[in-house]
Amino acid sequence: MNKDGIKEYVGIGLFVLLAIIAGGGLEGKPPEDLQMVDVIDEPTTKHNDHADAHGDDHAEEKNTQKPTEPSGPTLTYTLDDLETAIDATGYSKWGEQTVIFNPTSGSFAFPEGSYEGGKISGVIDMELLIHDKQLLVDHIQEPKFFNTAEYPESTFESLRIEKEADGYKITGNLTIKGNTKTIAFVAEIEEDDNTVTVTSRNIGLKTTYWDLKYPNVKEDVKLDISLVFKKG
Repeated sequence: MNKDGIKEYVGIGLFVLLAIIAGGGLEGKPPEDLQMVDVIDEPTTKHNDHADAHGDDHAEEKNTQKPTEPSGPTLTYTLDDLETAIDATGYSKWGEQTVIFNPTSGSFAFPEGSYEGGKISGVIDMELLIHDKQLLVDHIQEPKFFNTAEYPESTFESLRIEKEADGYKITGNLTIKGNTKTIAFVAEIEEDDNTVTVTSRNIGLKTTYWDLKYPNVKEDVKLDISLVFKKG
């Protein structure tokens, strides 16, 4: 490349950099092939206004199904919180940001020789989110988003695990910010010695189903999940 070409290349680079600084970043967009989870329950509000008006203490809407325990003799694997991670990528007019969520406890119990009929459960400490910019973590922990002061934990409990051609369909109750929705997604389940790993990549959630809203932030979030369970 000659000097004129180098100058032109540098000039284009500086223009893009200035545009990013001036505009707050390149706009982030979810992948076109994002595999959205099935939300079996329709979105609901946490409280029924009509019931509240009549003083009903049980105004919170409950449309989710109840988890069932595995039947018969089972093998139980415990979540390895050091090797487990859930990467959540959000998108806004400033670009995209990935925050790591750390499940702190959980288990996978299933009949020997079959993952079907098993149960996966886990708890995420919402006050232990990881990102290289603490300011971003502080913002999404505020009351208008995760509200971790009031809801310090999120949970997942599977209802059923079914074998499919491309893996296992896992259906279960996901609770975030006090809202519980029944969801379904496909994952790979692999066993090696005394370890069982549940992996699902490029799956998406709509944050509005859990009353998670933030100005200029898109509602679709990409999740890359790797749950590692150890025997004993």
